[in-house]
Amino acid sequence: MSIVIISGSSRINSQSAKVAGYMQRTLQEMGVENDIIDLSERKLPFFDDPLWKEGDNWDATWTKTSEQLKNAQALVVITPEWNGMVPAPLKNLFHLCTRRELYHKPAMLVGVSASFGGAYPLSELRQTSGKNSRICYVPEQVIVRFVKQYLNAEQPENEVDEQIRQKLQYGLKVLVQYASAFAMVRESGVLDPKGFPNGD
Repeated sequence: MSIVIISGSSRINSQSAKVAGYMQRTLQEMGVENDIIDLSERKLPFFDDPLWKEGDNWDATWTKTSEQLKNAQALVVITPEWNGMVPAPLKNLFHLCTRRELYHKPAMLVGVSASFGGAYPLSELRQTSGKNSRICYVPEQVIVRFVKQYLNAEQPENEVDEQIRQKLQYGLKVLVQYASAFAMVRESGVLDPKGFPNGD
């Protein structure tokens, strides 16, 4: 099983990347193969007409990202809240995705906020990003508020830090089970992406 973690911030050394690193280490401890797509390092091309005119190989960076997503059985999507919204680079990734990358794959949402926020981007992604991609967000989600204070050391530094880690660990355990179940759905023969390519 392989899980891809998407760090949705384009800022270097972001708090989203810090959370992604913690989740990667947790998955490694669980014995789950994983990889990180860090959008501060992976500068994806902007969604535009060439995607449709030149086919799948229109950009080497996107081709690499697309293959990583196709090979994943599940995803973790980490998003900060910028002006109450999902950052543009993360939204762009979902614009680039077709049903080939995320089709009926489970994903866990993780929000990141420097203060009391973090909820709006999760609602935005649940509402809009799955229409054509068919990504399936699991019910378990976590918002790491006041993120600069937590996940900074190998061991929890206080009770809240411990609670956040427990929530993230629990969410990953649940996601692994969803990944196994959704693999059976994709292999069932029921799905018809050619006949029903887009959502209503």
